[in-house]
Amino acid sequence: MISTYNLLISARSKPEPFIVVNVEQQPEIVRNWVDFLSNGNYKKTAPFKIQEIREFKTSSDKGSIQYRPNYNGLFYNSIITQKNKKNQLVMPKCQENEFYMPPSAYQEPLAITKEKYSNLQVLKEFCSHQAKSYFNSLPH
Repeated sequence: MISTYNLLISARSKPEPFIVVNVEQQPEIVRNWVDFLSNGNYKKTAPFKIQEIREFKTSSDKGSIQYRPNYNGLFYNSIITQKNKKNQLVMPKCQENEFYMPPSAYQEPLAITKEKYSNLQVLKEFCSHQAKSYFNSLPH
């Protein structure tokens, strides 16, 4: 049986294969964007159509983003930060074309409910030995 992970890796070969990162091996790449963007520093909605962006650059000192809808046109500039709110957090200074990343969303695997864990214990009898050991090790 082919895993979803292996299926994604082999989904495309031309022009080149997809680069697939296993989140279970690198959980720090999942970031807490919801808390980060709702801290009062940023506008709630983007002042431009996100679907049309083909290329963008950030400017950390001005709180703006430069974007363009095609690869050879002019860059448009939009301010994405709020103006002088009382509860704004002071963000660290970044280099040009860099931005501050929020903290990791998870420090350890999330626990599942006891009901879900007990259901998995019943269903695991139909799984391989490797899957059984995985289901046994789930936090609950």
